[in-house]
Amino acid sequence: MQDTVLGLSVCNTDGATTFDDAMHVFLDHLISVIQKARDSAPFRIVCLPTAQKDEQFALYLTKHLDDCSSTLAHSPVSYVQELSHCSAFIGMRMHSLILASRVNNLPYIALPYTQKVRDLFCDCPDVLVEQDALNAEHICALIQSDSSTPLLQHADTEDQTHWLKEHLQR
Repeated sequence: MQDTVLGLSVCNTDGATTFDDAMHVFLDHLISVIQKARDSAPFRIVCLPTAQKDEQFALYLTKHLDDCSSTLAHSPVSYVQELSHCSAFIGMRMHSLILASRVNNLPYIALPYTQKVRDLFCDCPDVLVEQDALNAEHICALIQSDSSTPLLQHADTEDQTHWLKEHLQR
């Protein structure tokens, strides 16, 4: 059986770089949701921050979750390589989500913290889940999906390229 790995990229919920009370509340909620999801389906977590300022949040998760590691990729190519080892992905930052959308058959969820992320995925409503609405069922469905029965719509590479070009030019 293949090892199930959930890639995770989080940032401060208000876009700031500080570890404030709201961020503690969000991360504690995320930890609780992950622990509940693991009761149904075991999986490892790899935190993939897209910026050094987000490493502190990844480290918090690694301290509070079993079988959780963190990797800081130093280029978009290495980030995509890390994503290719994941079974599923949950991200907040726009660039992490754009790169996740480029990995074939990688189901992902966007937790939008800014309007630009909502705007980028406005044509993909199945991908967007508000931070306070994320629950264990979302994670279980995400990690249990596969290319034959996708939870989220996976366009072919040509469609993805067209979609990305169109949305990035806005």
